[in-house]
Amino acid sequence: MIVMGMHAQAPTRWLEVGLSANAYKGDLSATYRQWTPLYHAALHFNRKKRLNGSLQLAVGRITGQSLQPRFTEDIPAERNPNTSFTTSLVAAQYALRLNVISREHFKLYVMQGAGLLRYAPKDQEGKRLADQSATRAPNENYGVVTLMLPTSLGAVYTFPNYYGVGFQAGWFNAMSDYLDNVGTYGTRQGNDRIASYRFMFWIPLDAQQP
Repeated sequence: MIVMGMHAQAPTRWLEVGLSANAYKGDLSATYRQWTPLYHAALHFNRKKRLNGSLQLAVGRITGQSLQPRFTEDIPAERNPNTSFTTSLVAAQYALRLNVISREHFKLYVMQGAGLLRYAPKDQEGKRLADQSATRAPNENYGVVTLMLPTSLGAVYTFPNYYGVGFQAGWFNAMSDYLDNVGTYGTRQGNDRIASYRFMFWIPLDAQQP
């Protein structure tokens, strides 16, 4: 039972619901400029003052386009790399939250997670780019799931009844160069990047009277 009294003890678990703005940077965008939403749910544990765990799920999409893409110069005539994409995302992770500042009703934290990201790039007609082999180099294929190591900085303020609001900024750090379906023919080094700005609402699950 959730107790709404002014003297309730701090809960050991919070349920979070959130909404974030996310942008991609990679072979089809040199900067974070096209922002799209992801929807978040999380279970945050609060058993210790400094270091706690969190189970998190996010669903949404990213998009990108380049009118003047910079591809490699050795592309055969029968190959046609995509210049735009929309990728649906499903992300699940376990994260450790280190409270840099830990007060009864305010926490400033850094968070490091590890999890899996399922992604599916599509073209402007909604067709899966993974199935369009002519958009990539010969024999160039990729899976639909990759490891991710999200890093973020955030803050949350809780009211006397321990309901809270917060903000978090960070990167997904996906271990894939194919979120945009462009790999070998791309000229940008490294994996594709996703920046994220997240607004959160925290709901106490087990606050109790002392």
